[in-house]
Amino acid sequence: MNPSPPLFSVLNNKIMAAFVARARERVVYVAPGIWQPVAAALVDRQQAGGLREIVVSLDFNEQVLRLGYGELTAVESLRTAGIEVRHSPGLRTAFFVVDDTGWVFTPTALLLEAEPHSEETPNALRLTPEQLRAVLMRVSPQVRSDASAAEPSAVLPPTEIGLLAVSPEQMQGVKTGIEQAPPVAFDVARQVRVFQPYLQYVDVELTGASIEKHTVTIPPSIQNLGLGGDLEGRMRTTFALLAKDDELSSKPLTSELDALRKALTRSLPKFGRVILKNARSRFDQRIQELQDKITKHGLKVAKKLAAGLAASRKEIVNYYLPLVEKNPPDELYNSVLAGKPGRKEIRHWLETQMDRVFPKAEELISGMELFVDYKDVTFETLSQPEFFAQLKQAYPDIPWDKPFSEFKAAEEKPPTPENR
Repeated sequence: MNPSPPLFSVLNNKIMAAFVARARERVVYVAPGIWQPVAAALVDRQQAGGLREIVVSLDFNEQVLRLGYGELTAVESLRTAGIEVRHSPGLRTAFFVVDDTGWVFTPTALLLEAEPHSEETPNALRLTPEQLRAVLMRVSPQVRSDASAAEPSAVLPPTEIGLLAVSPEQMQGVKTGIEQAPPVAFDVARQVRVFQPYLQYVDVELTGASIEKHTVTIPPSIQNLGLGGDLEGRMRTTFALLAKDDELSSKPLTSELDALRKALTRSLPKFGRVILKNARSRFDQRIQELQDKITKHGLKVAKKLAAGLAASRKEIVNYYLPLVEKNPPDELYNSVLAGKPGRKEIRHWLETQMDRVFPKAEELISGMELFVDYKDVTFETLSQPEFFAQLKQAYPDIPWDKPFSEFKAAEEKPPTPENR
């Protein structure tokens, strides 16, 4: 007694192409997409003649191709050979029929994993004769025609998928999209995805808060009138808007941000700053706490900065007033109508000079922002040996061997005509 064929088995491109090559009557291929080995086998078998029917129905769109369910060239080769390709939007279930044997199988999205190659990893379930006939009655024009001829009065079940052929416009639209943005090689994408749960790049920067670092340039007309006194430390050709220890200084905020970077991120030379995914939620919490402090600091600055700038402006004017009285610059005489400029005119002139170089308070406050940006690691980074060396050095207590071995395992290439 011959054993019955297995109920569970493996279907991949190489196996299905071999089945197609041996087909005697019909081949039905229904899946999200199709790869070149199966398409090439269908073309060869059609050209050899003898088949009653070839049915191909796909969910033909860019997203399917980008997920790795198939390739555009396979569809193009079928259409060039005159094999009609029908469109089944949203199709994710797949089945494959050769003559009187059929399977339901799980198609492999190569973006996520490599194709199964072992009977220990089955992805297909063989259909019973009754199930096979029920499937064919809904997808095969030839089976439906035979059934109608045999029993003209019979009511046939409706055709449920592949109702429309892939149109030239649809073909061109998908082709244009793929050409403009080709999918990343699937083995590369799988390798990168291994590390996505573990690690991210992070760029964090506090901008516009260091108001104490802002300076104004002393106008040339009064730069050389002399220096001295309390302003000498702040006055060169530029003047610090605020004193170094002013209460509006952002130093406490920048110190807290530096401590946060040091505690929850690591800098990898040549690659950038990284953060562990499991530290991300705590980092985000601390960033939000810092953001709240920055907001409060901004309100405080907004309230007091105008007065601080006015005081600094007045301080400069008062400093230069006696110097200008003693040695009036030529530019000053161009601002009075008659006679020698008095103290009132000199003060007004100095204030005008300062107004031209002093910023407005709202201008300084508007740039205050905490910038945080996350990016996933790239294949280019992961493929550099020094990246892993620096990663282990930065995180010596993390067992990186597991994700690294998974990264290498994901290196398997997508099937090619030579190995499918």
